[in-house]
Amino acid sequence: MSEQTTPPRRRLREHVAEELRVVLARRKMSGAELARRTGIKQSTMSRRMTGETAFDMDDLEAIASVLDIHVGDLFPHRERGSSQDFDLAPAGAAATVGHCYVTVIGGRFPITGLDL
Repeated sequence: MSEQTTPPRRRLREHVAEELRVVLARRKMSGAELARRTGIKQSTMSRRMTGETAFDMDDLEAIASVLDIHVGDLFPHRERGSSQDFDLAPAGAAATVGHCYVTVIGGRFPITGLDL
């Protein structure tokens, strides 16, 4: 009898990195150029864009500002009531998902369920 395996779930940071790569590809901008414009070290940007390390909220705010998008545009979107398709970061990680607020120009935006 064969066992059915489920594909491994990706972490939220990998989804954010993928969204960012898509945005950059659409704008024909390199990660190096984004690093230069945001003031983030290129090596740091590279590790974050591969999903190796998580973005911190200040970096996401700087990236969104440079790209003229909302911070929430970098998070995966899902329909209400659907199950999440990523694993939450462990406690003590650089970023965890729960109830938090992101302050951007124009106000505070709640991040709950990533459906901004």
